[in-house]
Amino acid sequence: MNKGKLNRSLSFVLAFLLIFVSILPLSVSAAEKPTDTDFAGAKCVVLYNVSDSITLIKYNSDKPVNTSTSAKIITGLILCERLGSSLDDKVEITKEMLTSVSGMRANPPLEAGEIMSVRDLLYAAVCGSYNDAIYVLANYTAGSIGEFVRLMNDKAKSLGADSTVYTNPLGYPDDDSMMTTGDDVLKISIAAYHNELFMEISSAYDYYTSASNIDIVRHVKNKVSLVNKVNSQYHGMNAGYSGADGGWSVITSYTDEDHDYISIVLGGVDVDDGDVPAYSITKQIMGWAGSEYTNVTLYKAGDVIGKTKVNLTALPTNNAPYAAKTDFTAYIPKGEVGKLEYEITPSLDELKAPIKAGETIGTIKAIYDGKVVGECEIVMTKDYDKNFIVSGVQGLFEYTQSR
Repeated sequence: MNKGKLNRSLSFVLAFLLIFVSILPLSVSAAEKPTDTDFAGAKCVVLYNVSDSITLIKYNSDKPVNTSTSAKIITGLILCERLGSSLDDKVEITKEMLTSVSGMRANPPLEAGEIMSVRDLLYAAVCGSYNDAIYVLANYTAGSIGEFVRLMNDKAKSLGADSTVYTNPLGYPDDDSMMTTGDDVLKISIAAYHNELFMEISSAYDYYTSASNIDIVRHVKNKVSLVNKVNSQYHGMNAGYSGADGGWSVITSYTDEDHDYISIVLGGVDVDDGDVPAYSITKQIMGWAGSEYTNVTLYKAGDVIGKTKVNLTALPTNNAPYAAKTDFTAYIPKGEVGKLEYEITPSLDELKAPIKAGETIGTIKAIYDGKVVGECEIVMTKDYDKNFIVSGVQGLFEYTQSR
């Protein structure tokens, strides 16, 4: 890609310096971003690029909504964290573990007296999203549902999900106090995304349990219908419907050639037939991001970005080149390179010799639509020795000024 070079002096007196560059636009124009009208079938929509840590879409993400089955993300995360080292342990299912279970269960439902492995129960709970398996493991992990809910709320707070309150592990709306926000669900989903066991289980297309002690083998099917058996770009994480109050939740990750995304749709309406809007919205925003966003290399490692002044040398003013330490890339919509702004932040108030080539002197950020979309350290390209005559004159000047 052809582009103009930054050719401005880097001031080490200012806290930062905004620098605008002339870059030739890409030949492909970006498709129009989905608008609020496209999200009419849901209460909240969030799209996040995990690879570049950038939120692409936020629709009502700070508004309180019912947790719905999004609660099962943190439930699954806690179970994977606490049981990941004991997958082969056996769990004897008791009548008390199944008390108050409602909604979707394993096929056939779990029975008191059955003995199953932690691994099999985790697949039933996280991949199949079966409520009886969740209740069994919640009781097994914490001793009671109430104590497990305490773990859920503590975990949410530790992840910065301060607007979220849980009252059960399933997300079923049982009172007005169990609420969350899209922003909170994103924080929790990012943590779950980085848990290898959670993603492995939640992304499985299906799973067959081992025969239990009463000789039952269960076929677990992934609750997220977007997960495909062959080369799927979609991975888990949870989806489900929890009545008119909670609506549809569809939380999933998606991979294209270069990036991983997390999509969150909460409070989706239900339909009698046809596509569920929460799924339609998920596919729309994932397709938009995958086709219309790209990584653009602005400067390669070693490319000179600009020039600056190095004090205590005989060098002419503002004539010392600095360069990108690594490849400097930005994640932006196609055709939008010309709208980038650049911010350079020096690491020192003043740059003085001696200084070596490769020494880091600050950072450069690419900014699009008010958001940082790329960042890179900047380094000197040459060695600069101290000129003792210049240094002496400077020292004498500073001394007389101080007196």
